[in-house]
Amino acid sequence: MAKVVIPMKLLNRLYTEEKLSTWEIAKQLGCSQDTVVRRLHVYQIPVRTRRKQLPEAELAHLYQNVGLGVKQLAVRYQCSHTTVAARLHEMGLLMNKKSDFREPTPSVKRQIISLYNSGQSAGWIAQHLRMSRWTVLKTLRNSGIEIRHSNK
Repeated sequence: MAKVVIPMKLLNRLYTEEKLSTWEIAKQLGCSQDTVVRRLHVYQIPVRTRRKQLPEAELAHLYQNVGLGVKQLAVRYQCSHTTVAARLHEMGLLMNKKSDFREPTPSVKRQIISLYNSGQSAGWIAQHLRMSRWTVLKTLRNSGIEIRHSNK
């Protein structure tokens, strides 16, 4: 099999200056994407990260203060919800394990119980208090409150 020749200047121009992806370059040059990546390394051309950059301060504000959820933020930033969740977790704003559960403050706990006992759903309470439905249900269960089930 013949070795694909990609001149360094051409690869540098396509990748660095024109900002084409390795897939686009491979298609244009009639080779595999792996070949393009290998040549970038051989020529020591810095490879761009695939990591989606999100404005952390804005992301934190929208999540904590405005109350947008992970999926809403994903739509806003045109990325997957797992990307948003990962960034929020890195910033310490989102727990990714149920074992990381932190009990709400006593006043919030009383509010959850009061709202639930007055007939509000766990989903409504979660939205109203800007927390996950799972946190509401876990708090209720930890407080010995029997969970109502809808007949949907």
